[in-house]
Amino acid sequence: MFYALTFDDGPGPSTGTLLDVLDKAGIKGTFFVLGDNIESPVWTCREAARNLVVRAMKAGHLIGNHSFSHLDSDVHPATFLDEIDRMDTLINSLRQEAGLPTEPPIPIRLPFGCREIDPRVEALTSRNRQHTSWTYDFRDWVLRDSNEMAQEMTAHVAKHEPTSETAILLLHDGSSDTTRQGNRDRTHTVMAVRQFLGNASSLGWEAREI
Repeated sequence: MFYALTFDDGPGPSTGTLLDVLDKAGIKGTFFVLGDNIESPVWTCREAARNLVVRAMKAGHLIGNHSFSHLDSDVHPATFLDEIDRMDTLINSLRQEAGLPTEPPIPIRLPFGCREIDPRVEALTSRNRQHTSWTYDFRDWVLRDSNEMAQEMTAHVAKHEPTSETAILLLHDGSSDTTRQGNRDRTHTVMAVRQFLGNASSLGWEAREI
């Protein structure tokens, strides 16, 4: 059985602890980061936020593009592409800071996923890029019971056994709310990931990149 752990809307105050958990388990994840949470975070200083992303890169985690400000489908395509380009530049600059080569193309995940009518998809296609989807969203942007989440994660991966399809798990290590009142605590997500990884290890499941 194969699974991929993906995290959106980071970095955030729980990202460092999440990296500790993943590194201890020897598991690589994919982090779809927001430029606002790197360049102008309200939960820490810019240097600390950048250092978290650089740390993730050095540890071998994949860093993806989630747009600069979490743009929805009602945005003008040109504005959307400008943000994608801006994020590509930021991610590549952080790779250089980490002492790593740039490795295009950078994976992209559309904020909120693909809408029924979504000009962002056509805009990406014009650049020969595509949206990276998921097989299940665990809705952890709200406070949830970590044990329940871990059980859901385990059950979801198990459902893919008949097809051998990689289960792509969508979780969050930050928040798209860039106000000081935004809820960015993802401790429950970190705890659920820790428990899930224990389950996955005991079942002999293998983590894959997207």
